[in-house]
Amino acid sequence: MVFCGLGAFQFLRGLRDRHPRYHRIAGRIVLPAGLAMALSGLWMTQMYDFVPEQSWPVRAVRLLFGSATAVGLVLALAAMPPRTFKPAWPRSCSPGPFARAGPSPSRKPQQLRMLKKMQRQPRWSSQAAI
Repeated sequence: MVFCGLGAFQFLRGLRDRHPRYHRIAGRIVLPAGLAMALSGLWMTQMYDFVPEQSWPVRAVRLLFGSATAVGLVLALAAMPPRTFKPAWPRSCSPGPFARAGPSPSRKPQQLRMLKKMQRQPRWSSQAAI
């Protein structure tokens, strides 16, 4: 029930984009539930006596779909990005509380382009002396 209920919403792109936290939490619940479902289905197919009316194709289909579900869930687990957070630099090389990366937020992009253009132009050119 858990796999069918929550698992269907894992494929909704809008829900993934707008609520990534829900997607991660639901995935942590759906993945073990789905693996338990697939592995228990495979186990029941092998261990329970099947009715003589059920022929070997029915058993083969159960094994095929149970295995495909388990493999798909393991591949989904392998595709998850690792949640490792490493600092950009060692703590001993901390840039300090007043260091900023990039241009000043008070300057507009137009002003920055103008400053770069001014820096490229030479102050004195050979033409100015003539």
